[in-house]
Amino acid sequence: TSPPAAPTPAAAAPTSAPQPAACKYAPTKKMVEVQDRALKEASALTASQRWPGVYWTLNDSGNSPMIYGVDEQGKSRGTFRVEGADNVDWEAIALGPGKDGSPALYIGDIGDNDEKRKEIQIYRVPEPEPGQAGGRPPSGKTAAAEIFRLAYPDGAHDAEALLVHPSTGEVLIVTKEVPGRATVYKAPLPLTAG
Repeated sequence: TSPPAAPTPAAAAPTSAPQPAACKYAPTKKMVEVQDRALKEASALTASQRWPGVYWTLNDSGNSPMIYGVDEQGKSRGTFRVEGADNVDWEAIALGPGKDGSPALYIGDIGDNDEKRKEIQIYRVPEPEPGQAGGRPPSGKTAAAEIFRLAYPDGAHDAEALLVHPSTGEVLIVTKEVPGRATVYKAPLPLTAG
């Protein structure tokens, strides 16, 4: 008799790298309805550092140079005219350090759909004091805005986003280009008003 046949080795199963999980977004849901009807075209939002639960927003171009405080229930916490500012095409608002290091709002007048503006402006104002929850929201003016005028080194651009480093005050502006490209520009430090 012949010896038993050696077992046939099983073919190795092909190994493949694990596939990353698909990026999925949850369905949107309404969180809150902003109740201030003066906000016709809110174009930006930033959280207050000094007053937790308060958010600052603004209207896009064609509106008054106003900032609006709202809370987590969508109720108005104040409306403030930015002293010394014009709203050519406001697109962004961010929080960063003020001249004295205290929290300040940076308002990006950086929109330019037709890409014709020779310069853009960033306004910096100390965070105004919002009204108390449940009270009558104040209406007033901010302190005089510092105005930073900037020009792109390569001509006009339309921009929609402004980022401010929370401790250094470094400002980044993100353009909106067609088709879906963007460029990030950094403003020179220190920012110099005027």
